Amino acid sequence: MGGRLKAAVLWGILGSVLLFFAASGASRLACAFLLGELRTSGRVTTPRGVEEALLEGSIVLEFPEKAGPFLAQLNLIVPRGVRTPKGPSGVIGLSLLDPPVTVRYDEKTGEVYAEFKAELHYPLIDRVKGFRKVQEGGCLQVFSYTEAMEGVLKGRIRGDPRRGKEVSLEGTLSFSLSRSVLGQVKAMEVPLRALALFCGTQWVDFLKIQPVFIRAGGKTSGWSFPALMDGAREIWGRCGGVRCIAFEVLPPRYVNDPDYWVIDDWDEGYALMDEVEVPDAVEVFVVGEFSKELTFGIGMLGTGGGWCSSSGTASAKVITSDLQLDVPCDWCSPCGDVNYYHLAHELGHALGLCHPTGSCPSWRPRGSDDSVMEPSGFCADNPDVQSAHNCREAINPLLRASLYIGKRACTGSPDIRD
Repeated sequence: MGGRLKAAVLWGILGSVLLFFAASGASRLACAFLLGELRTSGRVTTPRGVEEALLEGSIVLEFPEKAGPFLAQLNLIVPRGVRTPKGPSGVIGLSLLDPPVTVRYDEKTGEVYAEFKAELHYPLIDRVKGFRKVQEGGCLQVFSYTEAMEGVLKGRIRGDPRRGKEVSLEGTLSFSLSRSVLGQVKAMEVPLRALALFCGTQWVDFLKIQPVFIRAGGKTSGWSFPALMDGAREIWGRCGGVRCIAFEVLPPRYVNDPDYWVIDDWDEGYALMDEVEVPDAVEVFVVGEFSKELTFGIGMLGTGGGWCSSSGTASAKVITSDLQLDVPCDWCSPCGDVNYYHLAHELGHALGLCHPTGSCPSWRPRGSDDSVMEPSGFCADNPDVQSAHNCREAINPLLRASLYIGKRACTGSPDIRD
């Protein structure tokens, strides 16, 4: 082979190698998704008319290599709510249902269009309609009735979504009520004014937790909370490879009322829950103890040592007690540090999951059999098992998608790959 031909072949091979690495680098740099953080003024329509309101939330557009884009996530809240003929709505929450949703996208013009469904809830529904309570296996589930809205995303993406350089979304998110329970929030419109979209290859869903402790004389409840929270982080940190769900714990708040040290009945528990309202967090109330009757009571009297109210909504609240890690010996045997994953279970309810068996509303997904979502009762810990199904199906309008760079927040893998 002549010298020139050899040189040509060598240059050709070298060029192919360079092109391969360039293509690989481009693939690594390409946006797997675009994430936007929403904080804007919008319009909410009630029977009273149209009211301006502040909205907060996050939106995620997924860009697979050879398909898409898809609307992968959309969570919104109206922290201050609106006025309605039946009273103040309280925090309004919206979550995308049945993701991912196909988005029509014109690469030349950047125009995007998608139709989707969203779950709607606000505390006024609870005050007027009450709750659906389901007792099973020594544990109680408390569900809010929810409504549904038809949603439309219409707008334009500016910039290069595949590279993520100076990308923004402008247009509107429009919602109209499609399934009514109370019917006080008829429609919503959210303007997207050059919403900055950030490029990434992974994201983490953060859920804010607001611990609330009781002060009674010289003692303070909540000593069990750090260990219970560690158990929750451990269980939900096993969503790696499926989805990453993490918790941001806020500084504790305190209720200075010794009457709440022991919760004797349901009414007292709900009265305590009304003491603290943090619009963008799940409140976790830790009292000194529950009465034995409230813990082990027959039928709707028994709680199993704690419960979550308004599962899967922005109004979700958890109440538990320090007895989870200090079970009295005259209550059950063995006693002591036995309910380590209790809070992980209750936060699973806050993320919208039902128990795997028994009655479950049509608007809530069941947890997996033999997972942490199994009911256990008191003095019998929930299983130390997470499932891919639980991770995928978790829903709450308070979840905030954030870019995650570097080491993953969720390093564990689900124990059940279903």
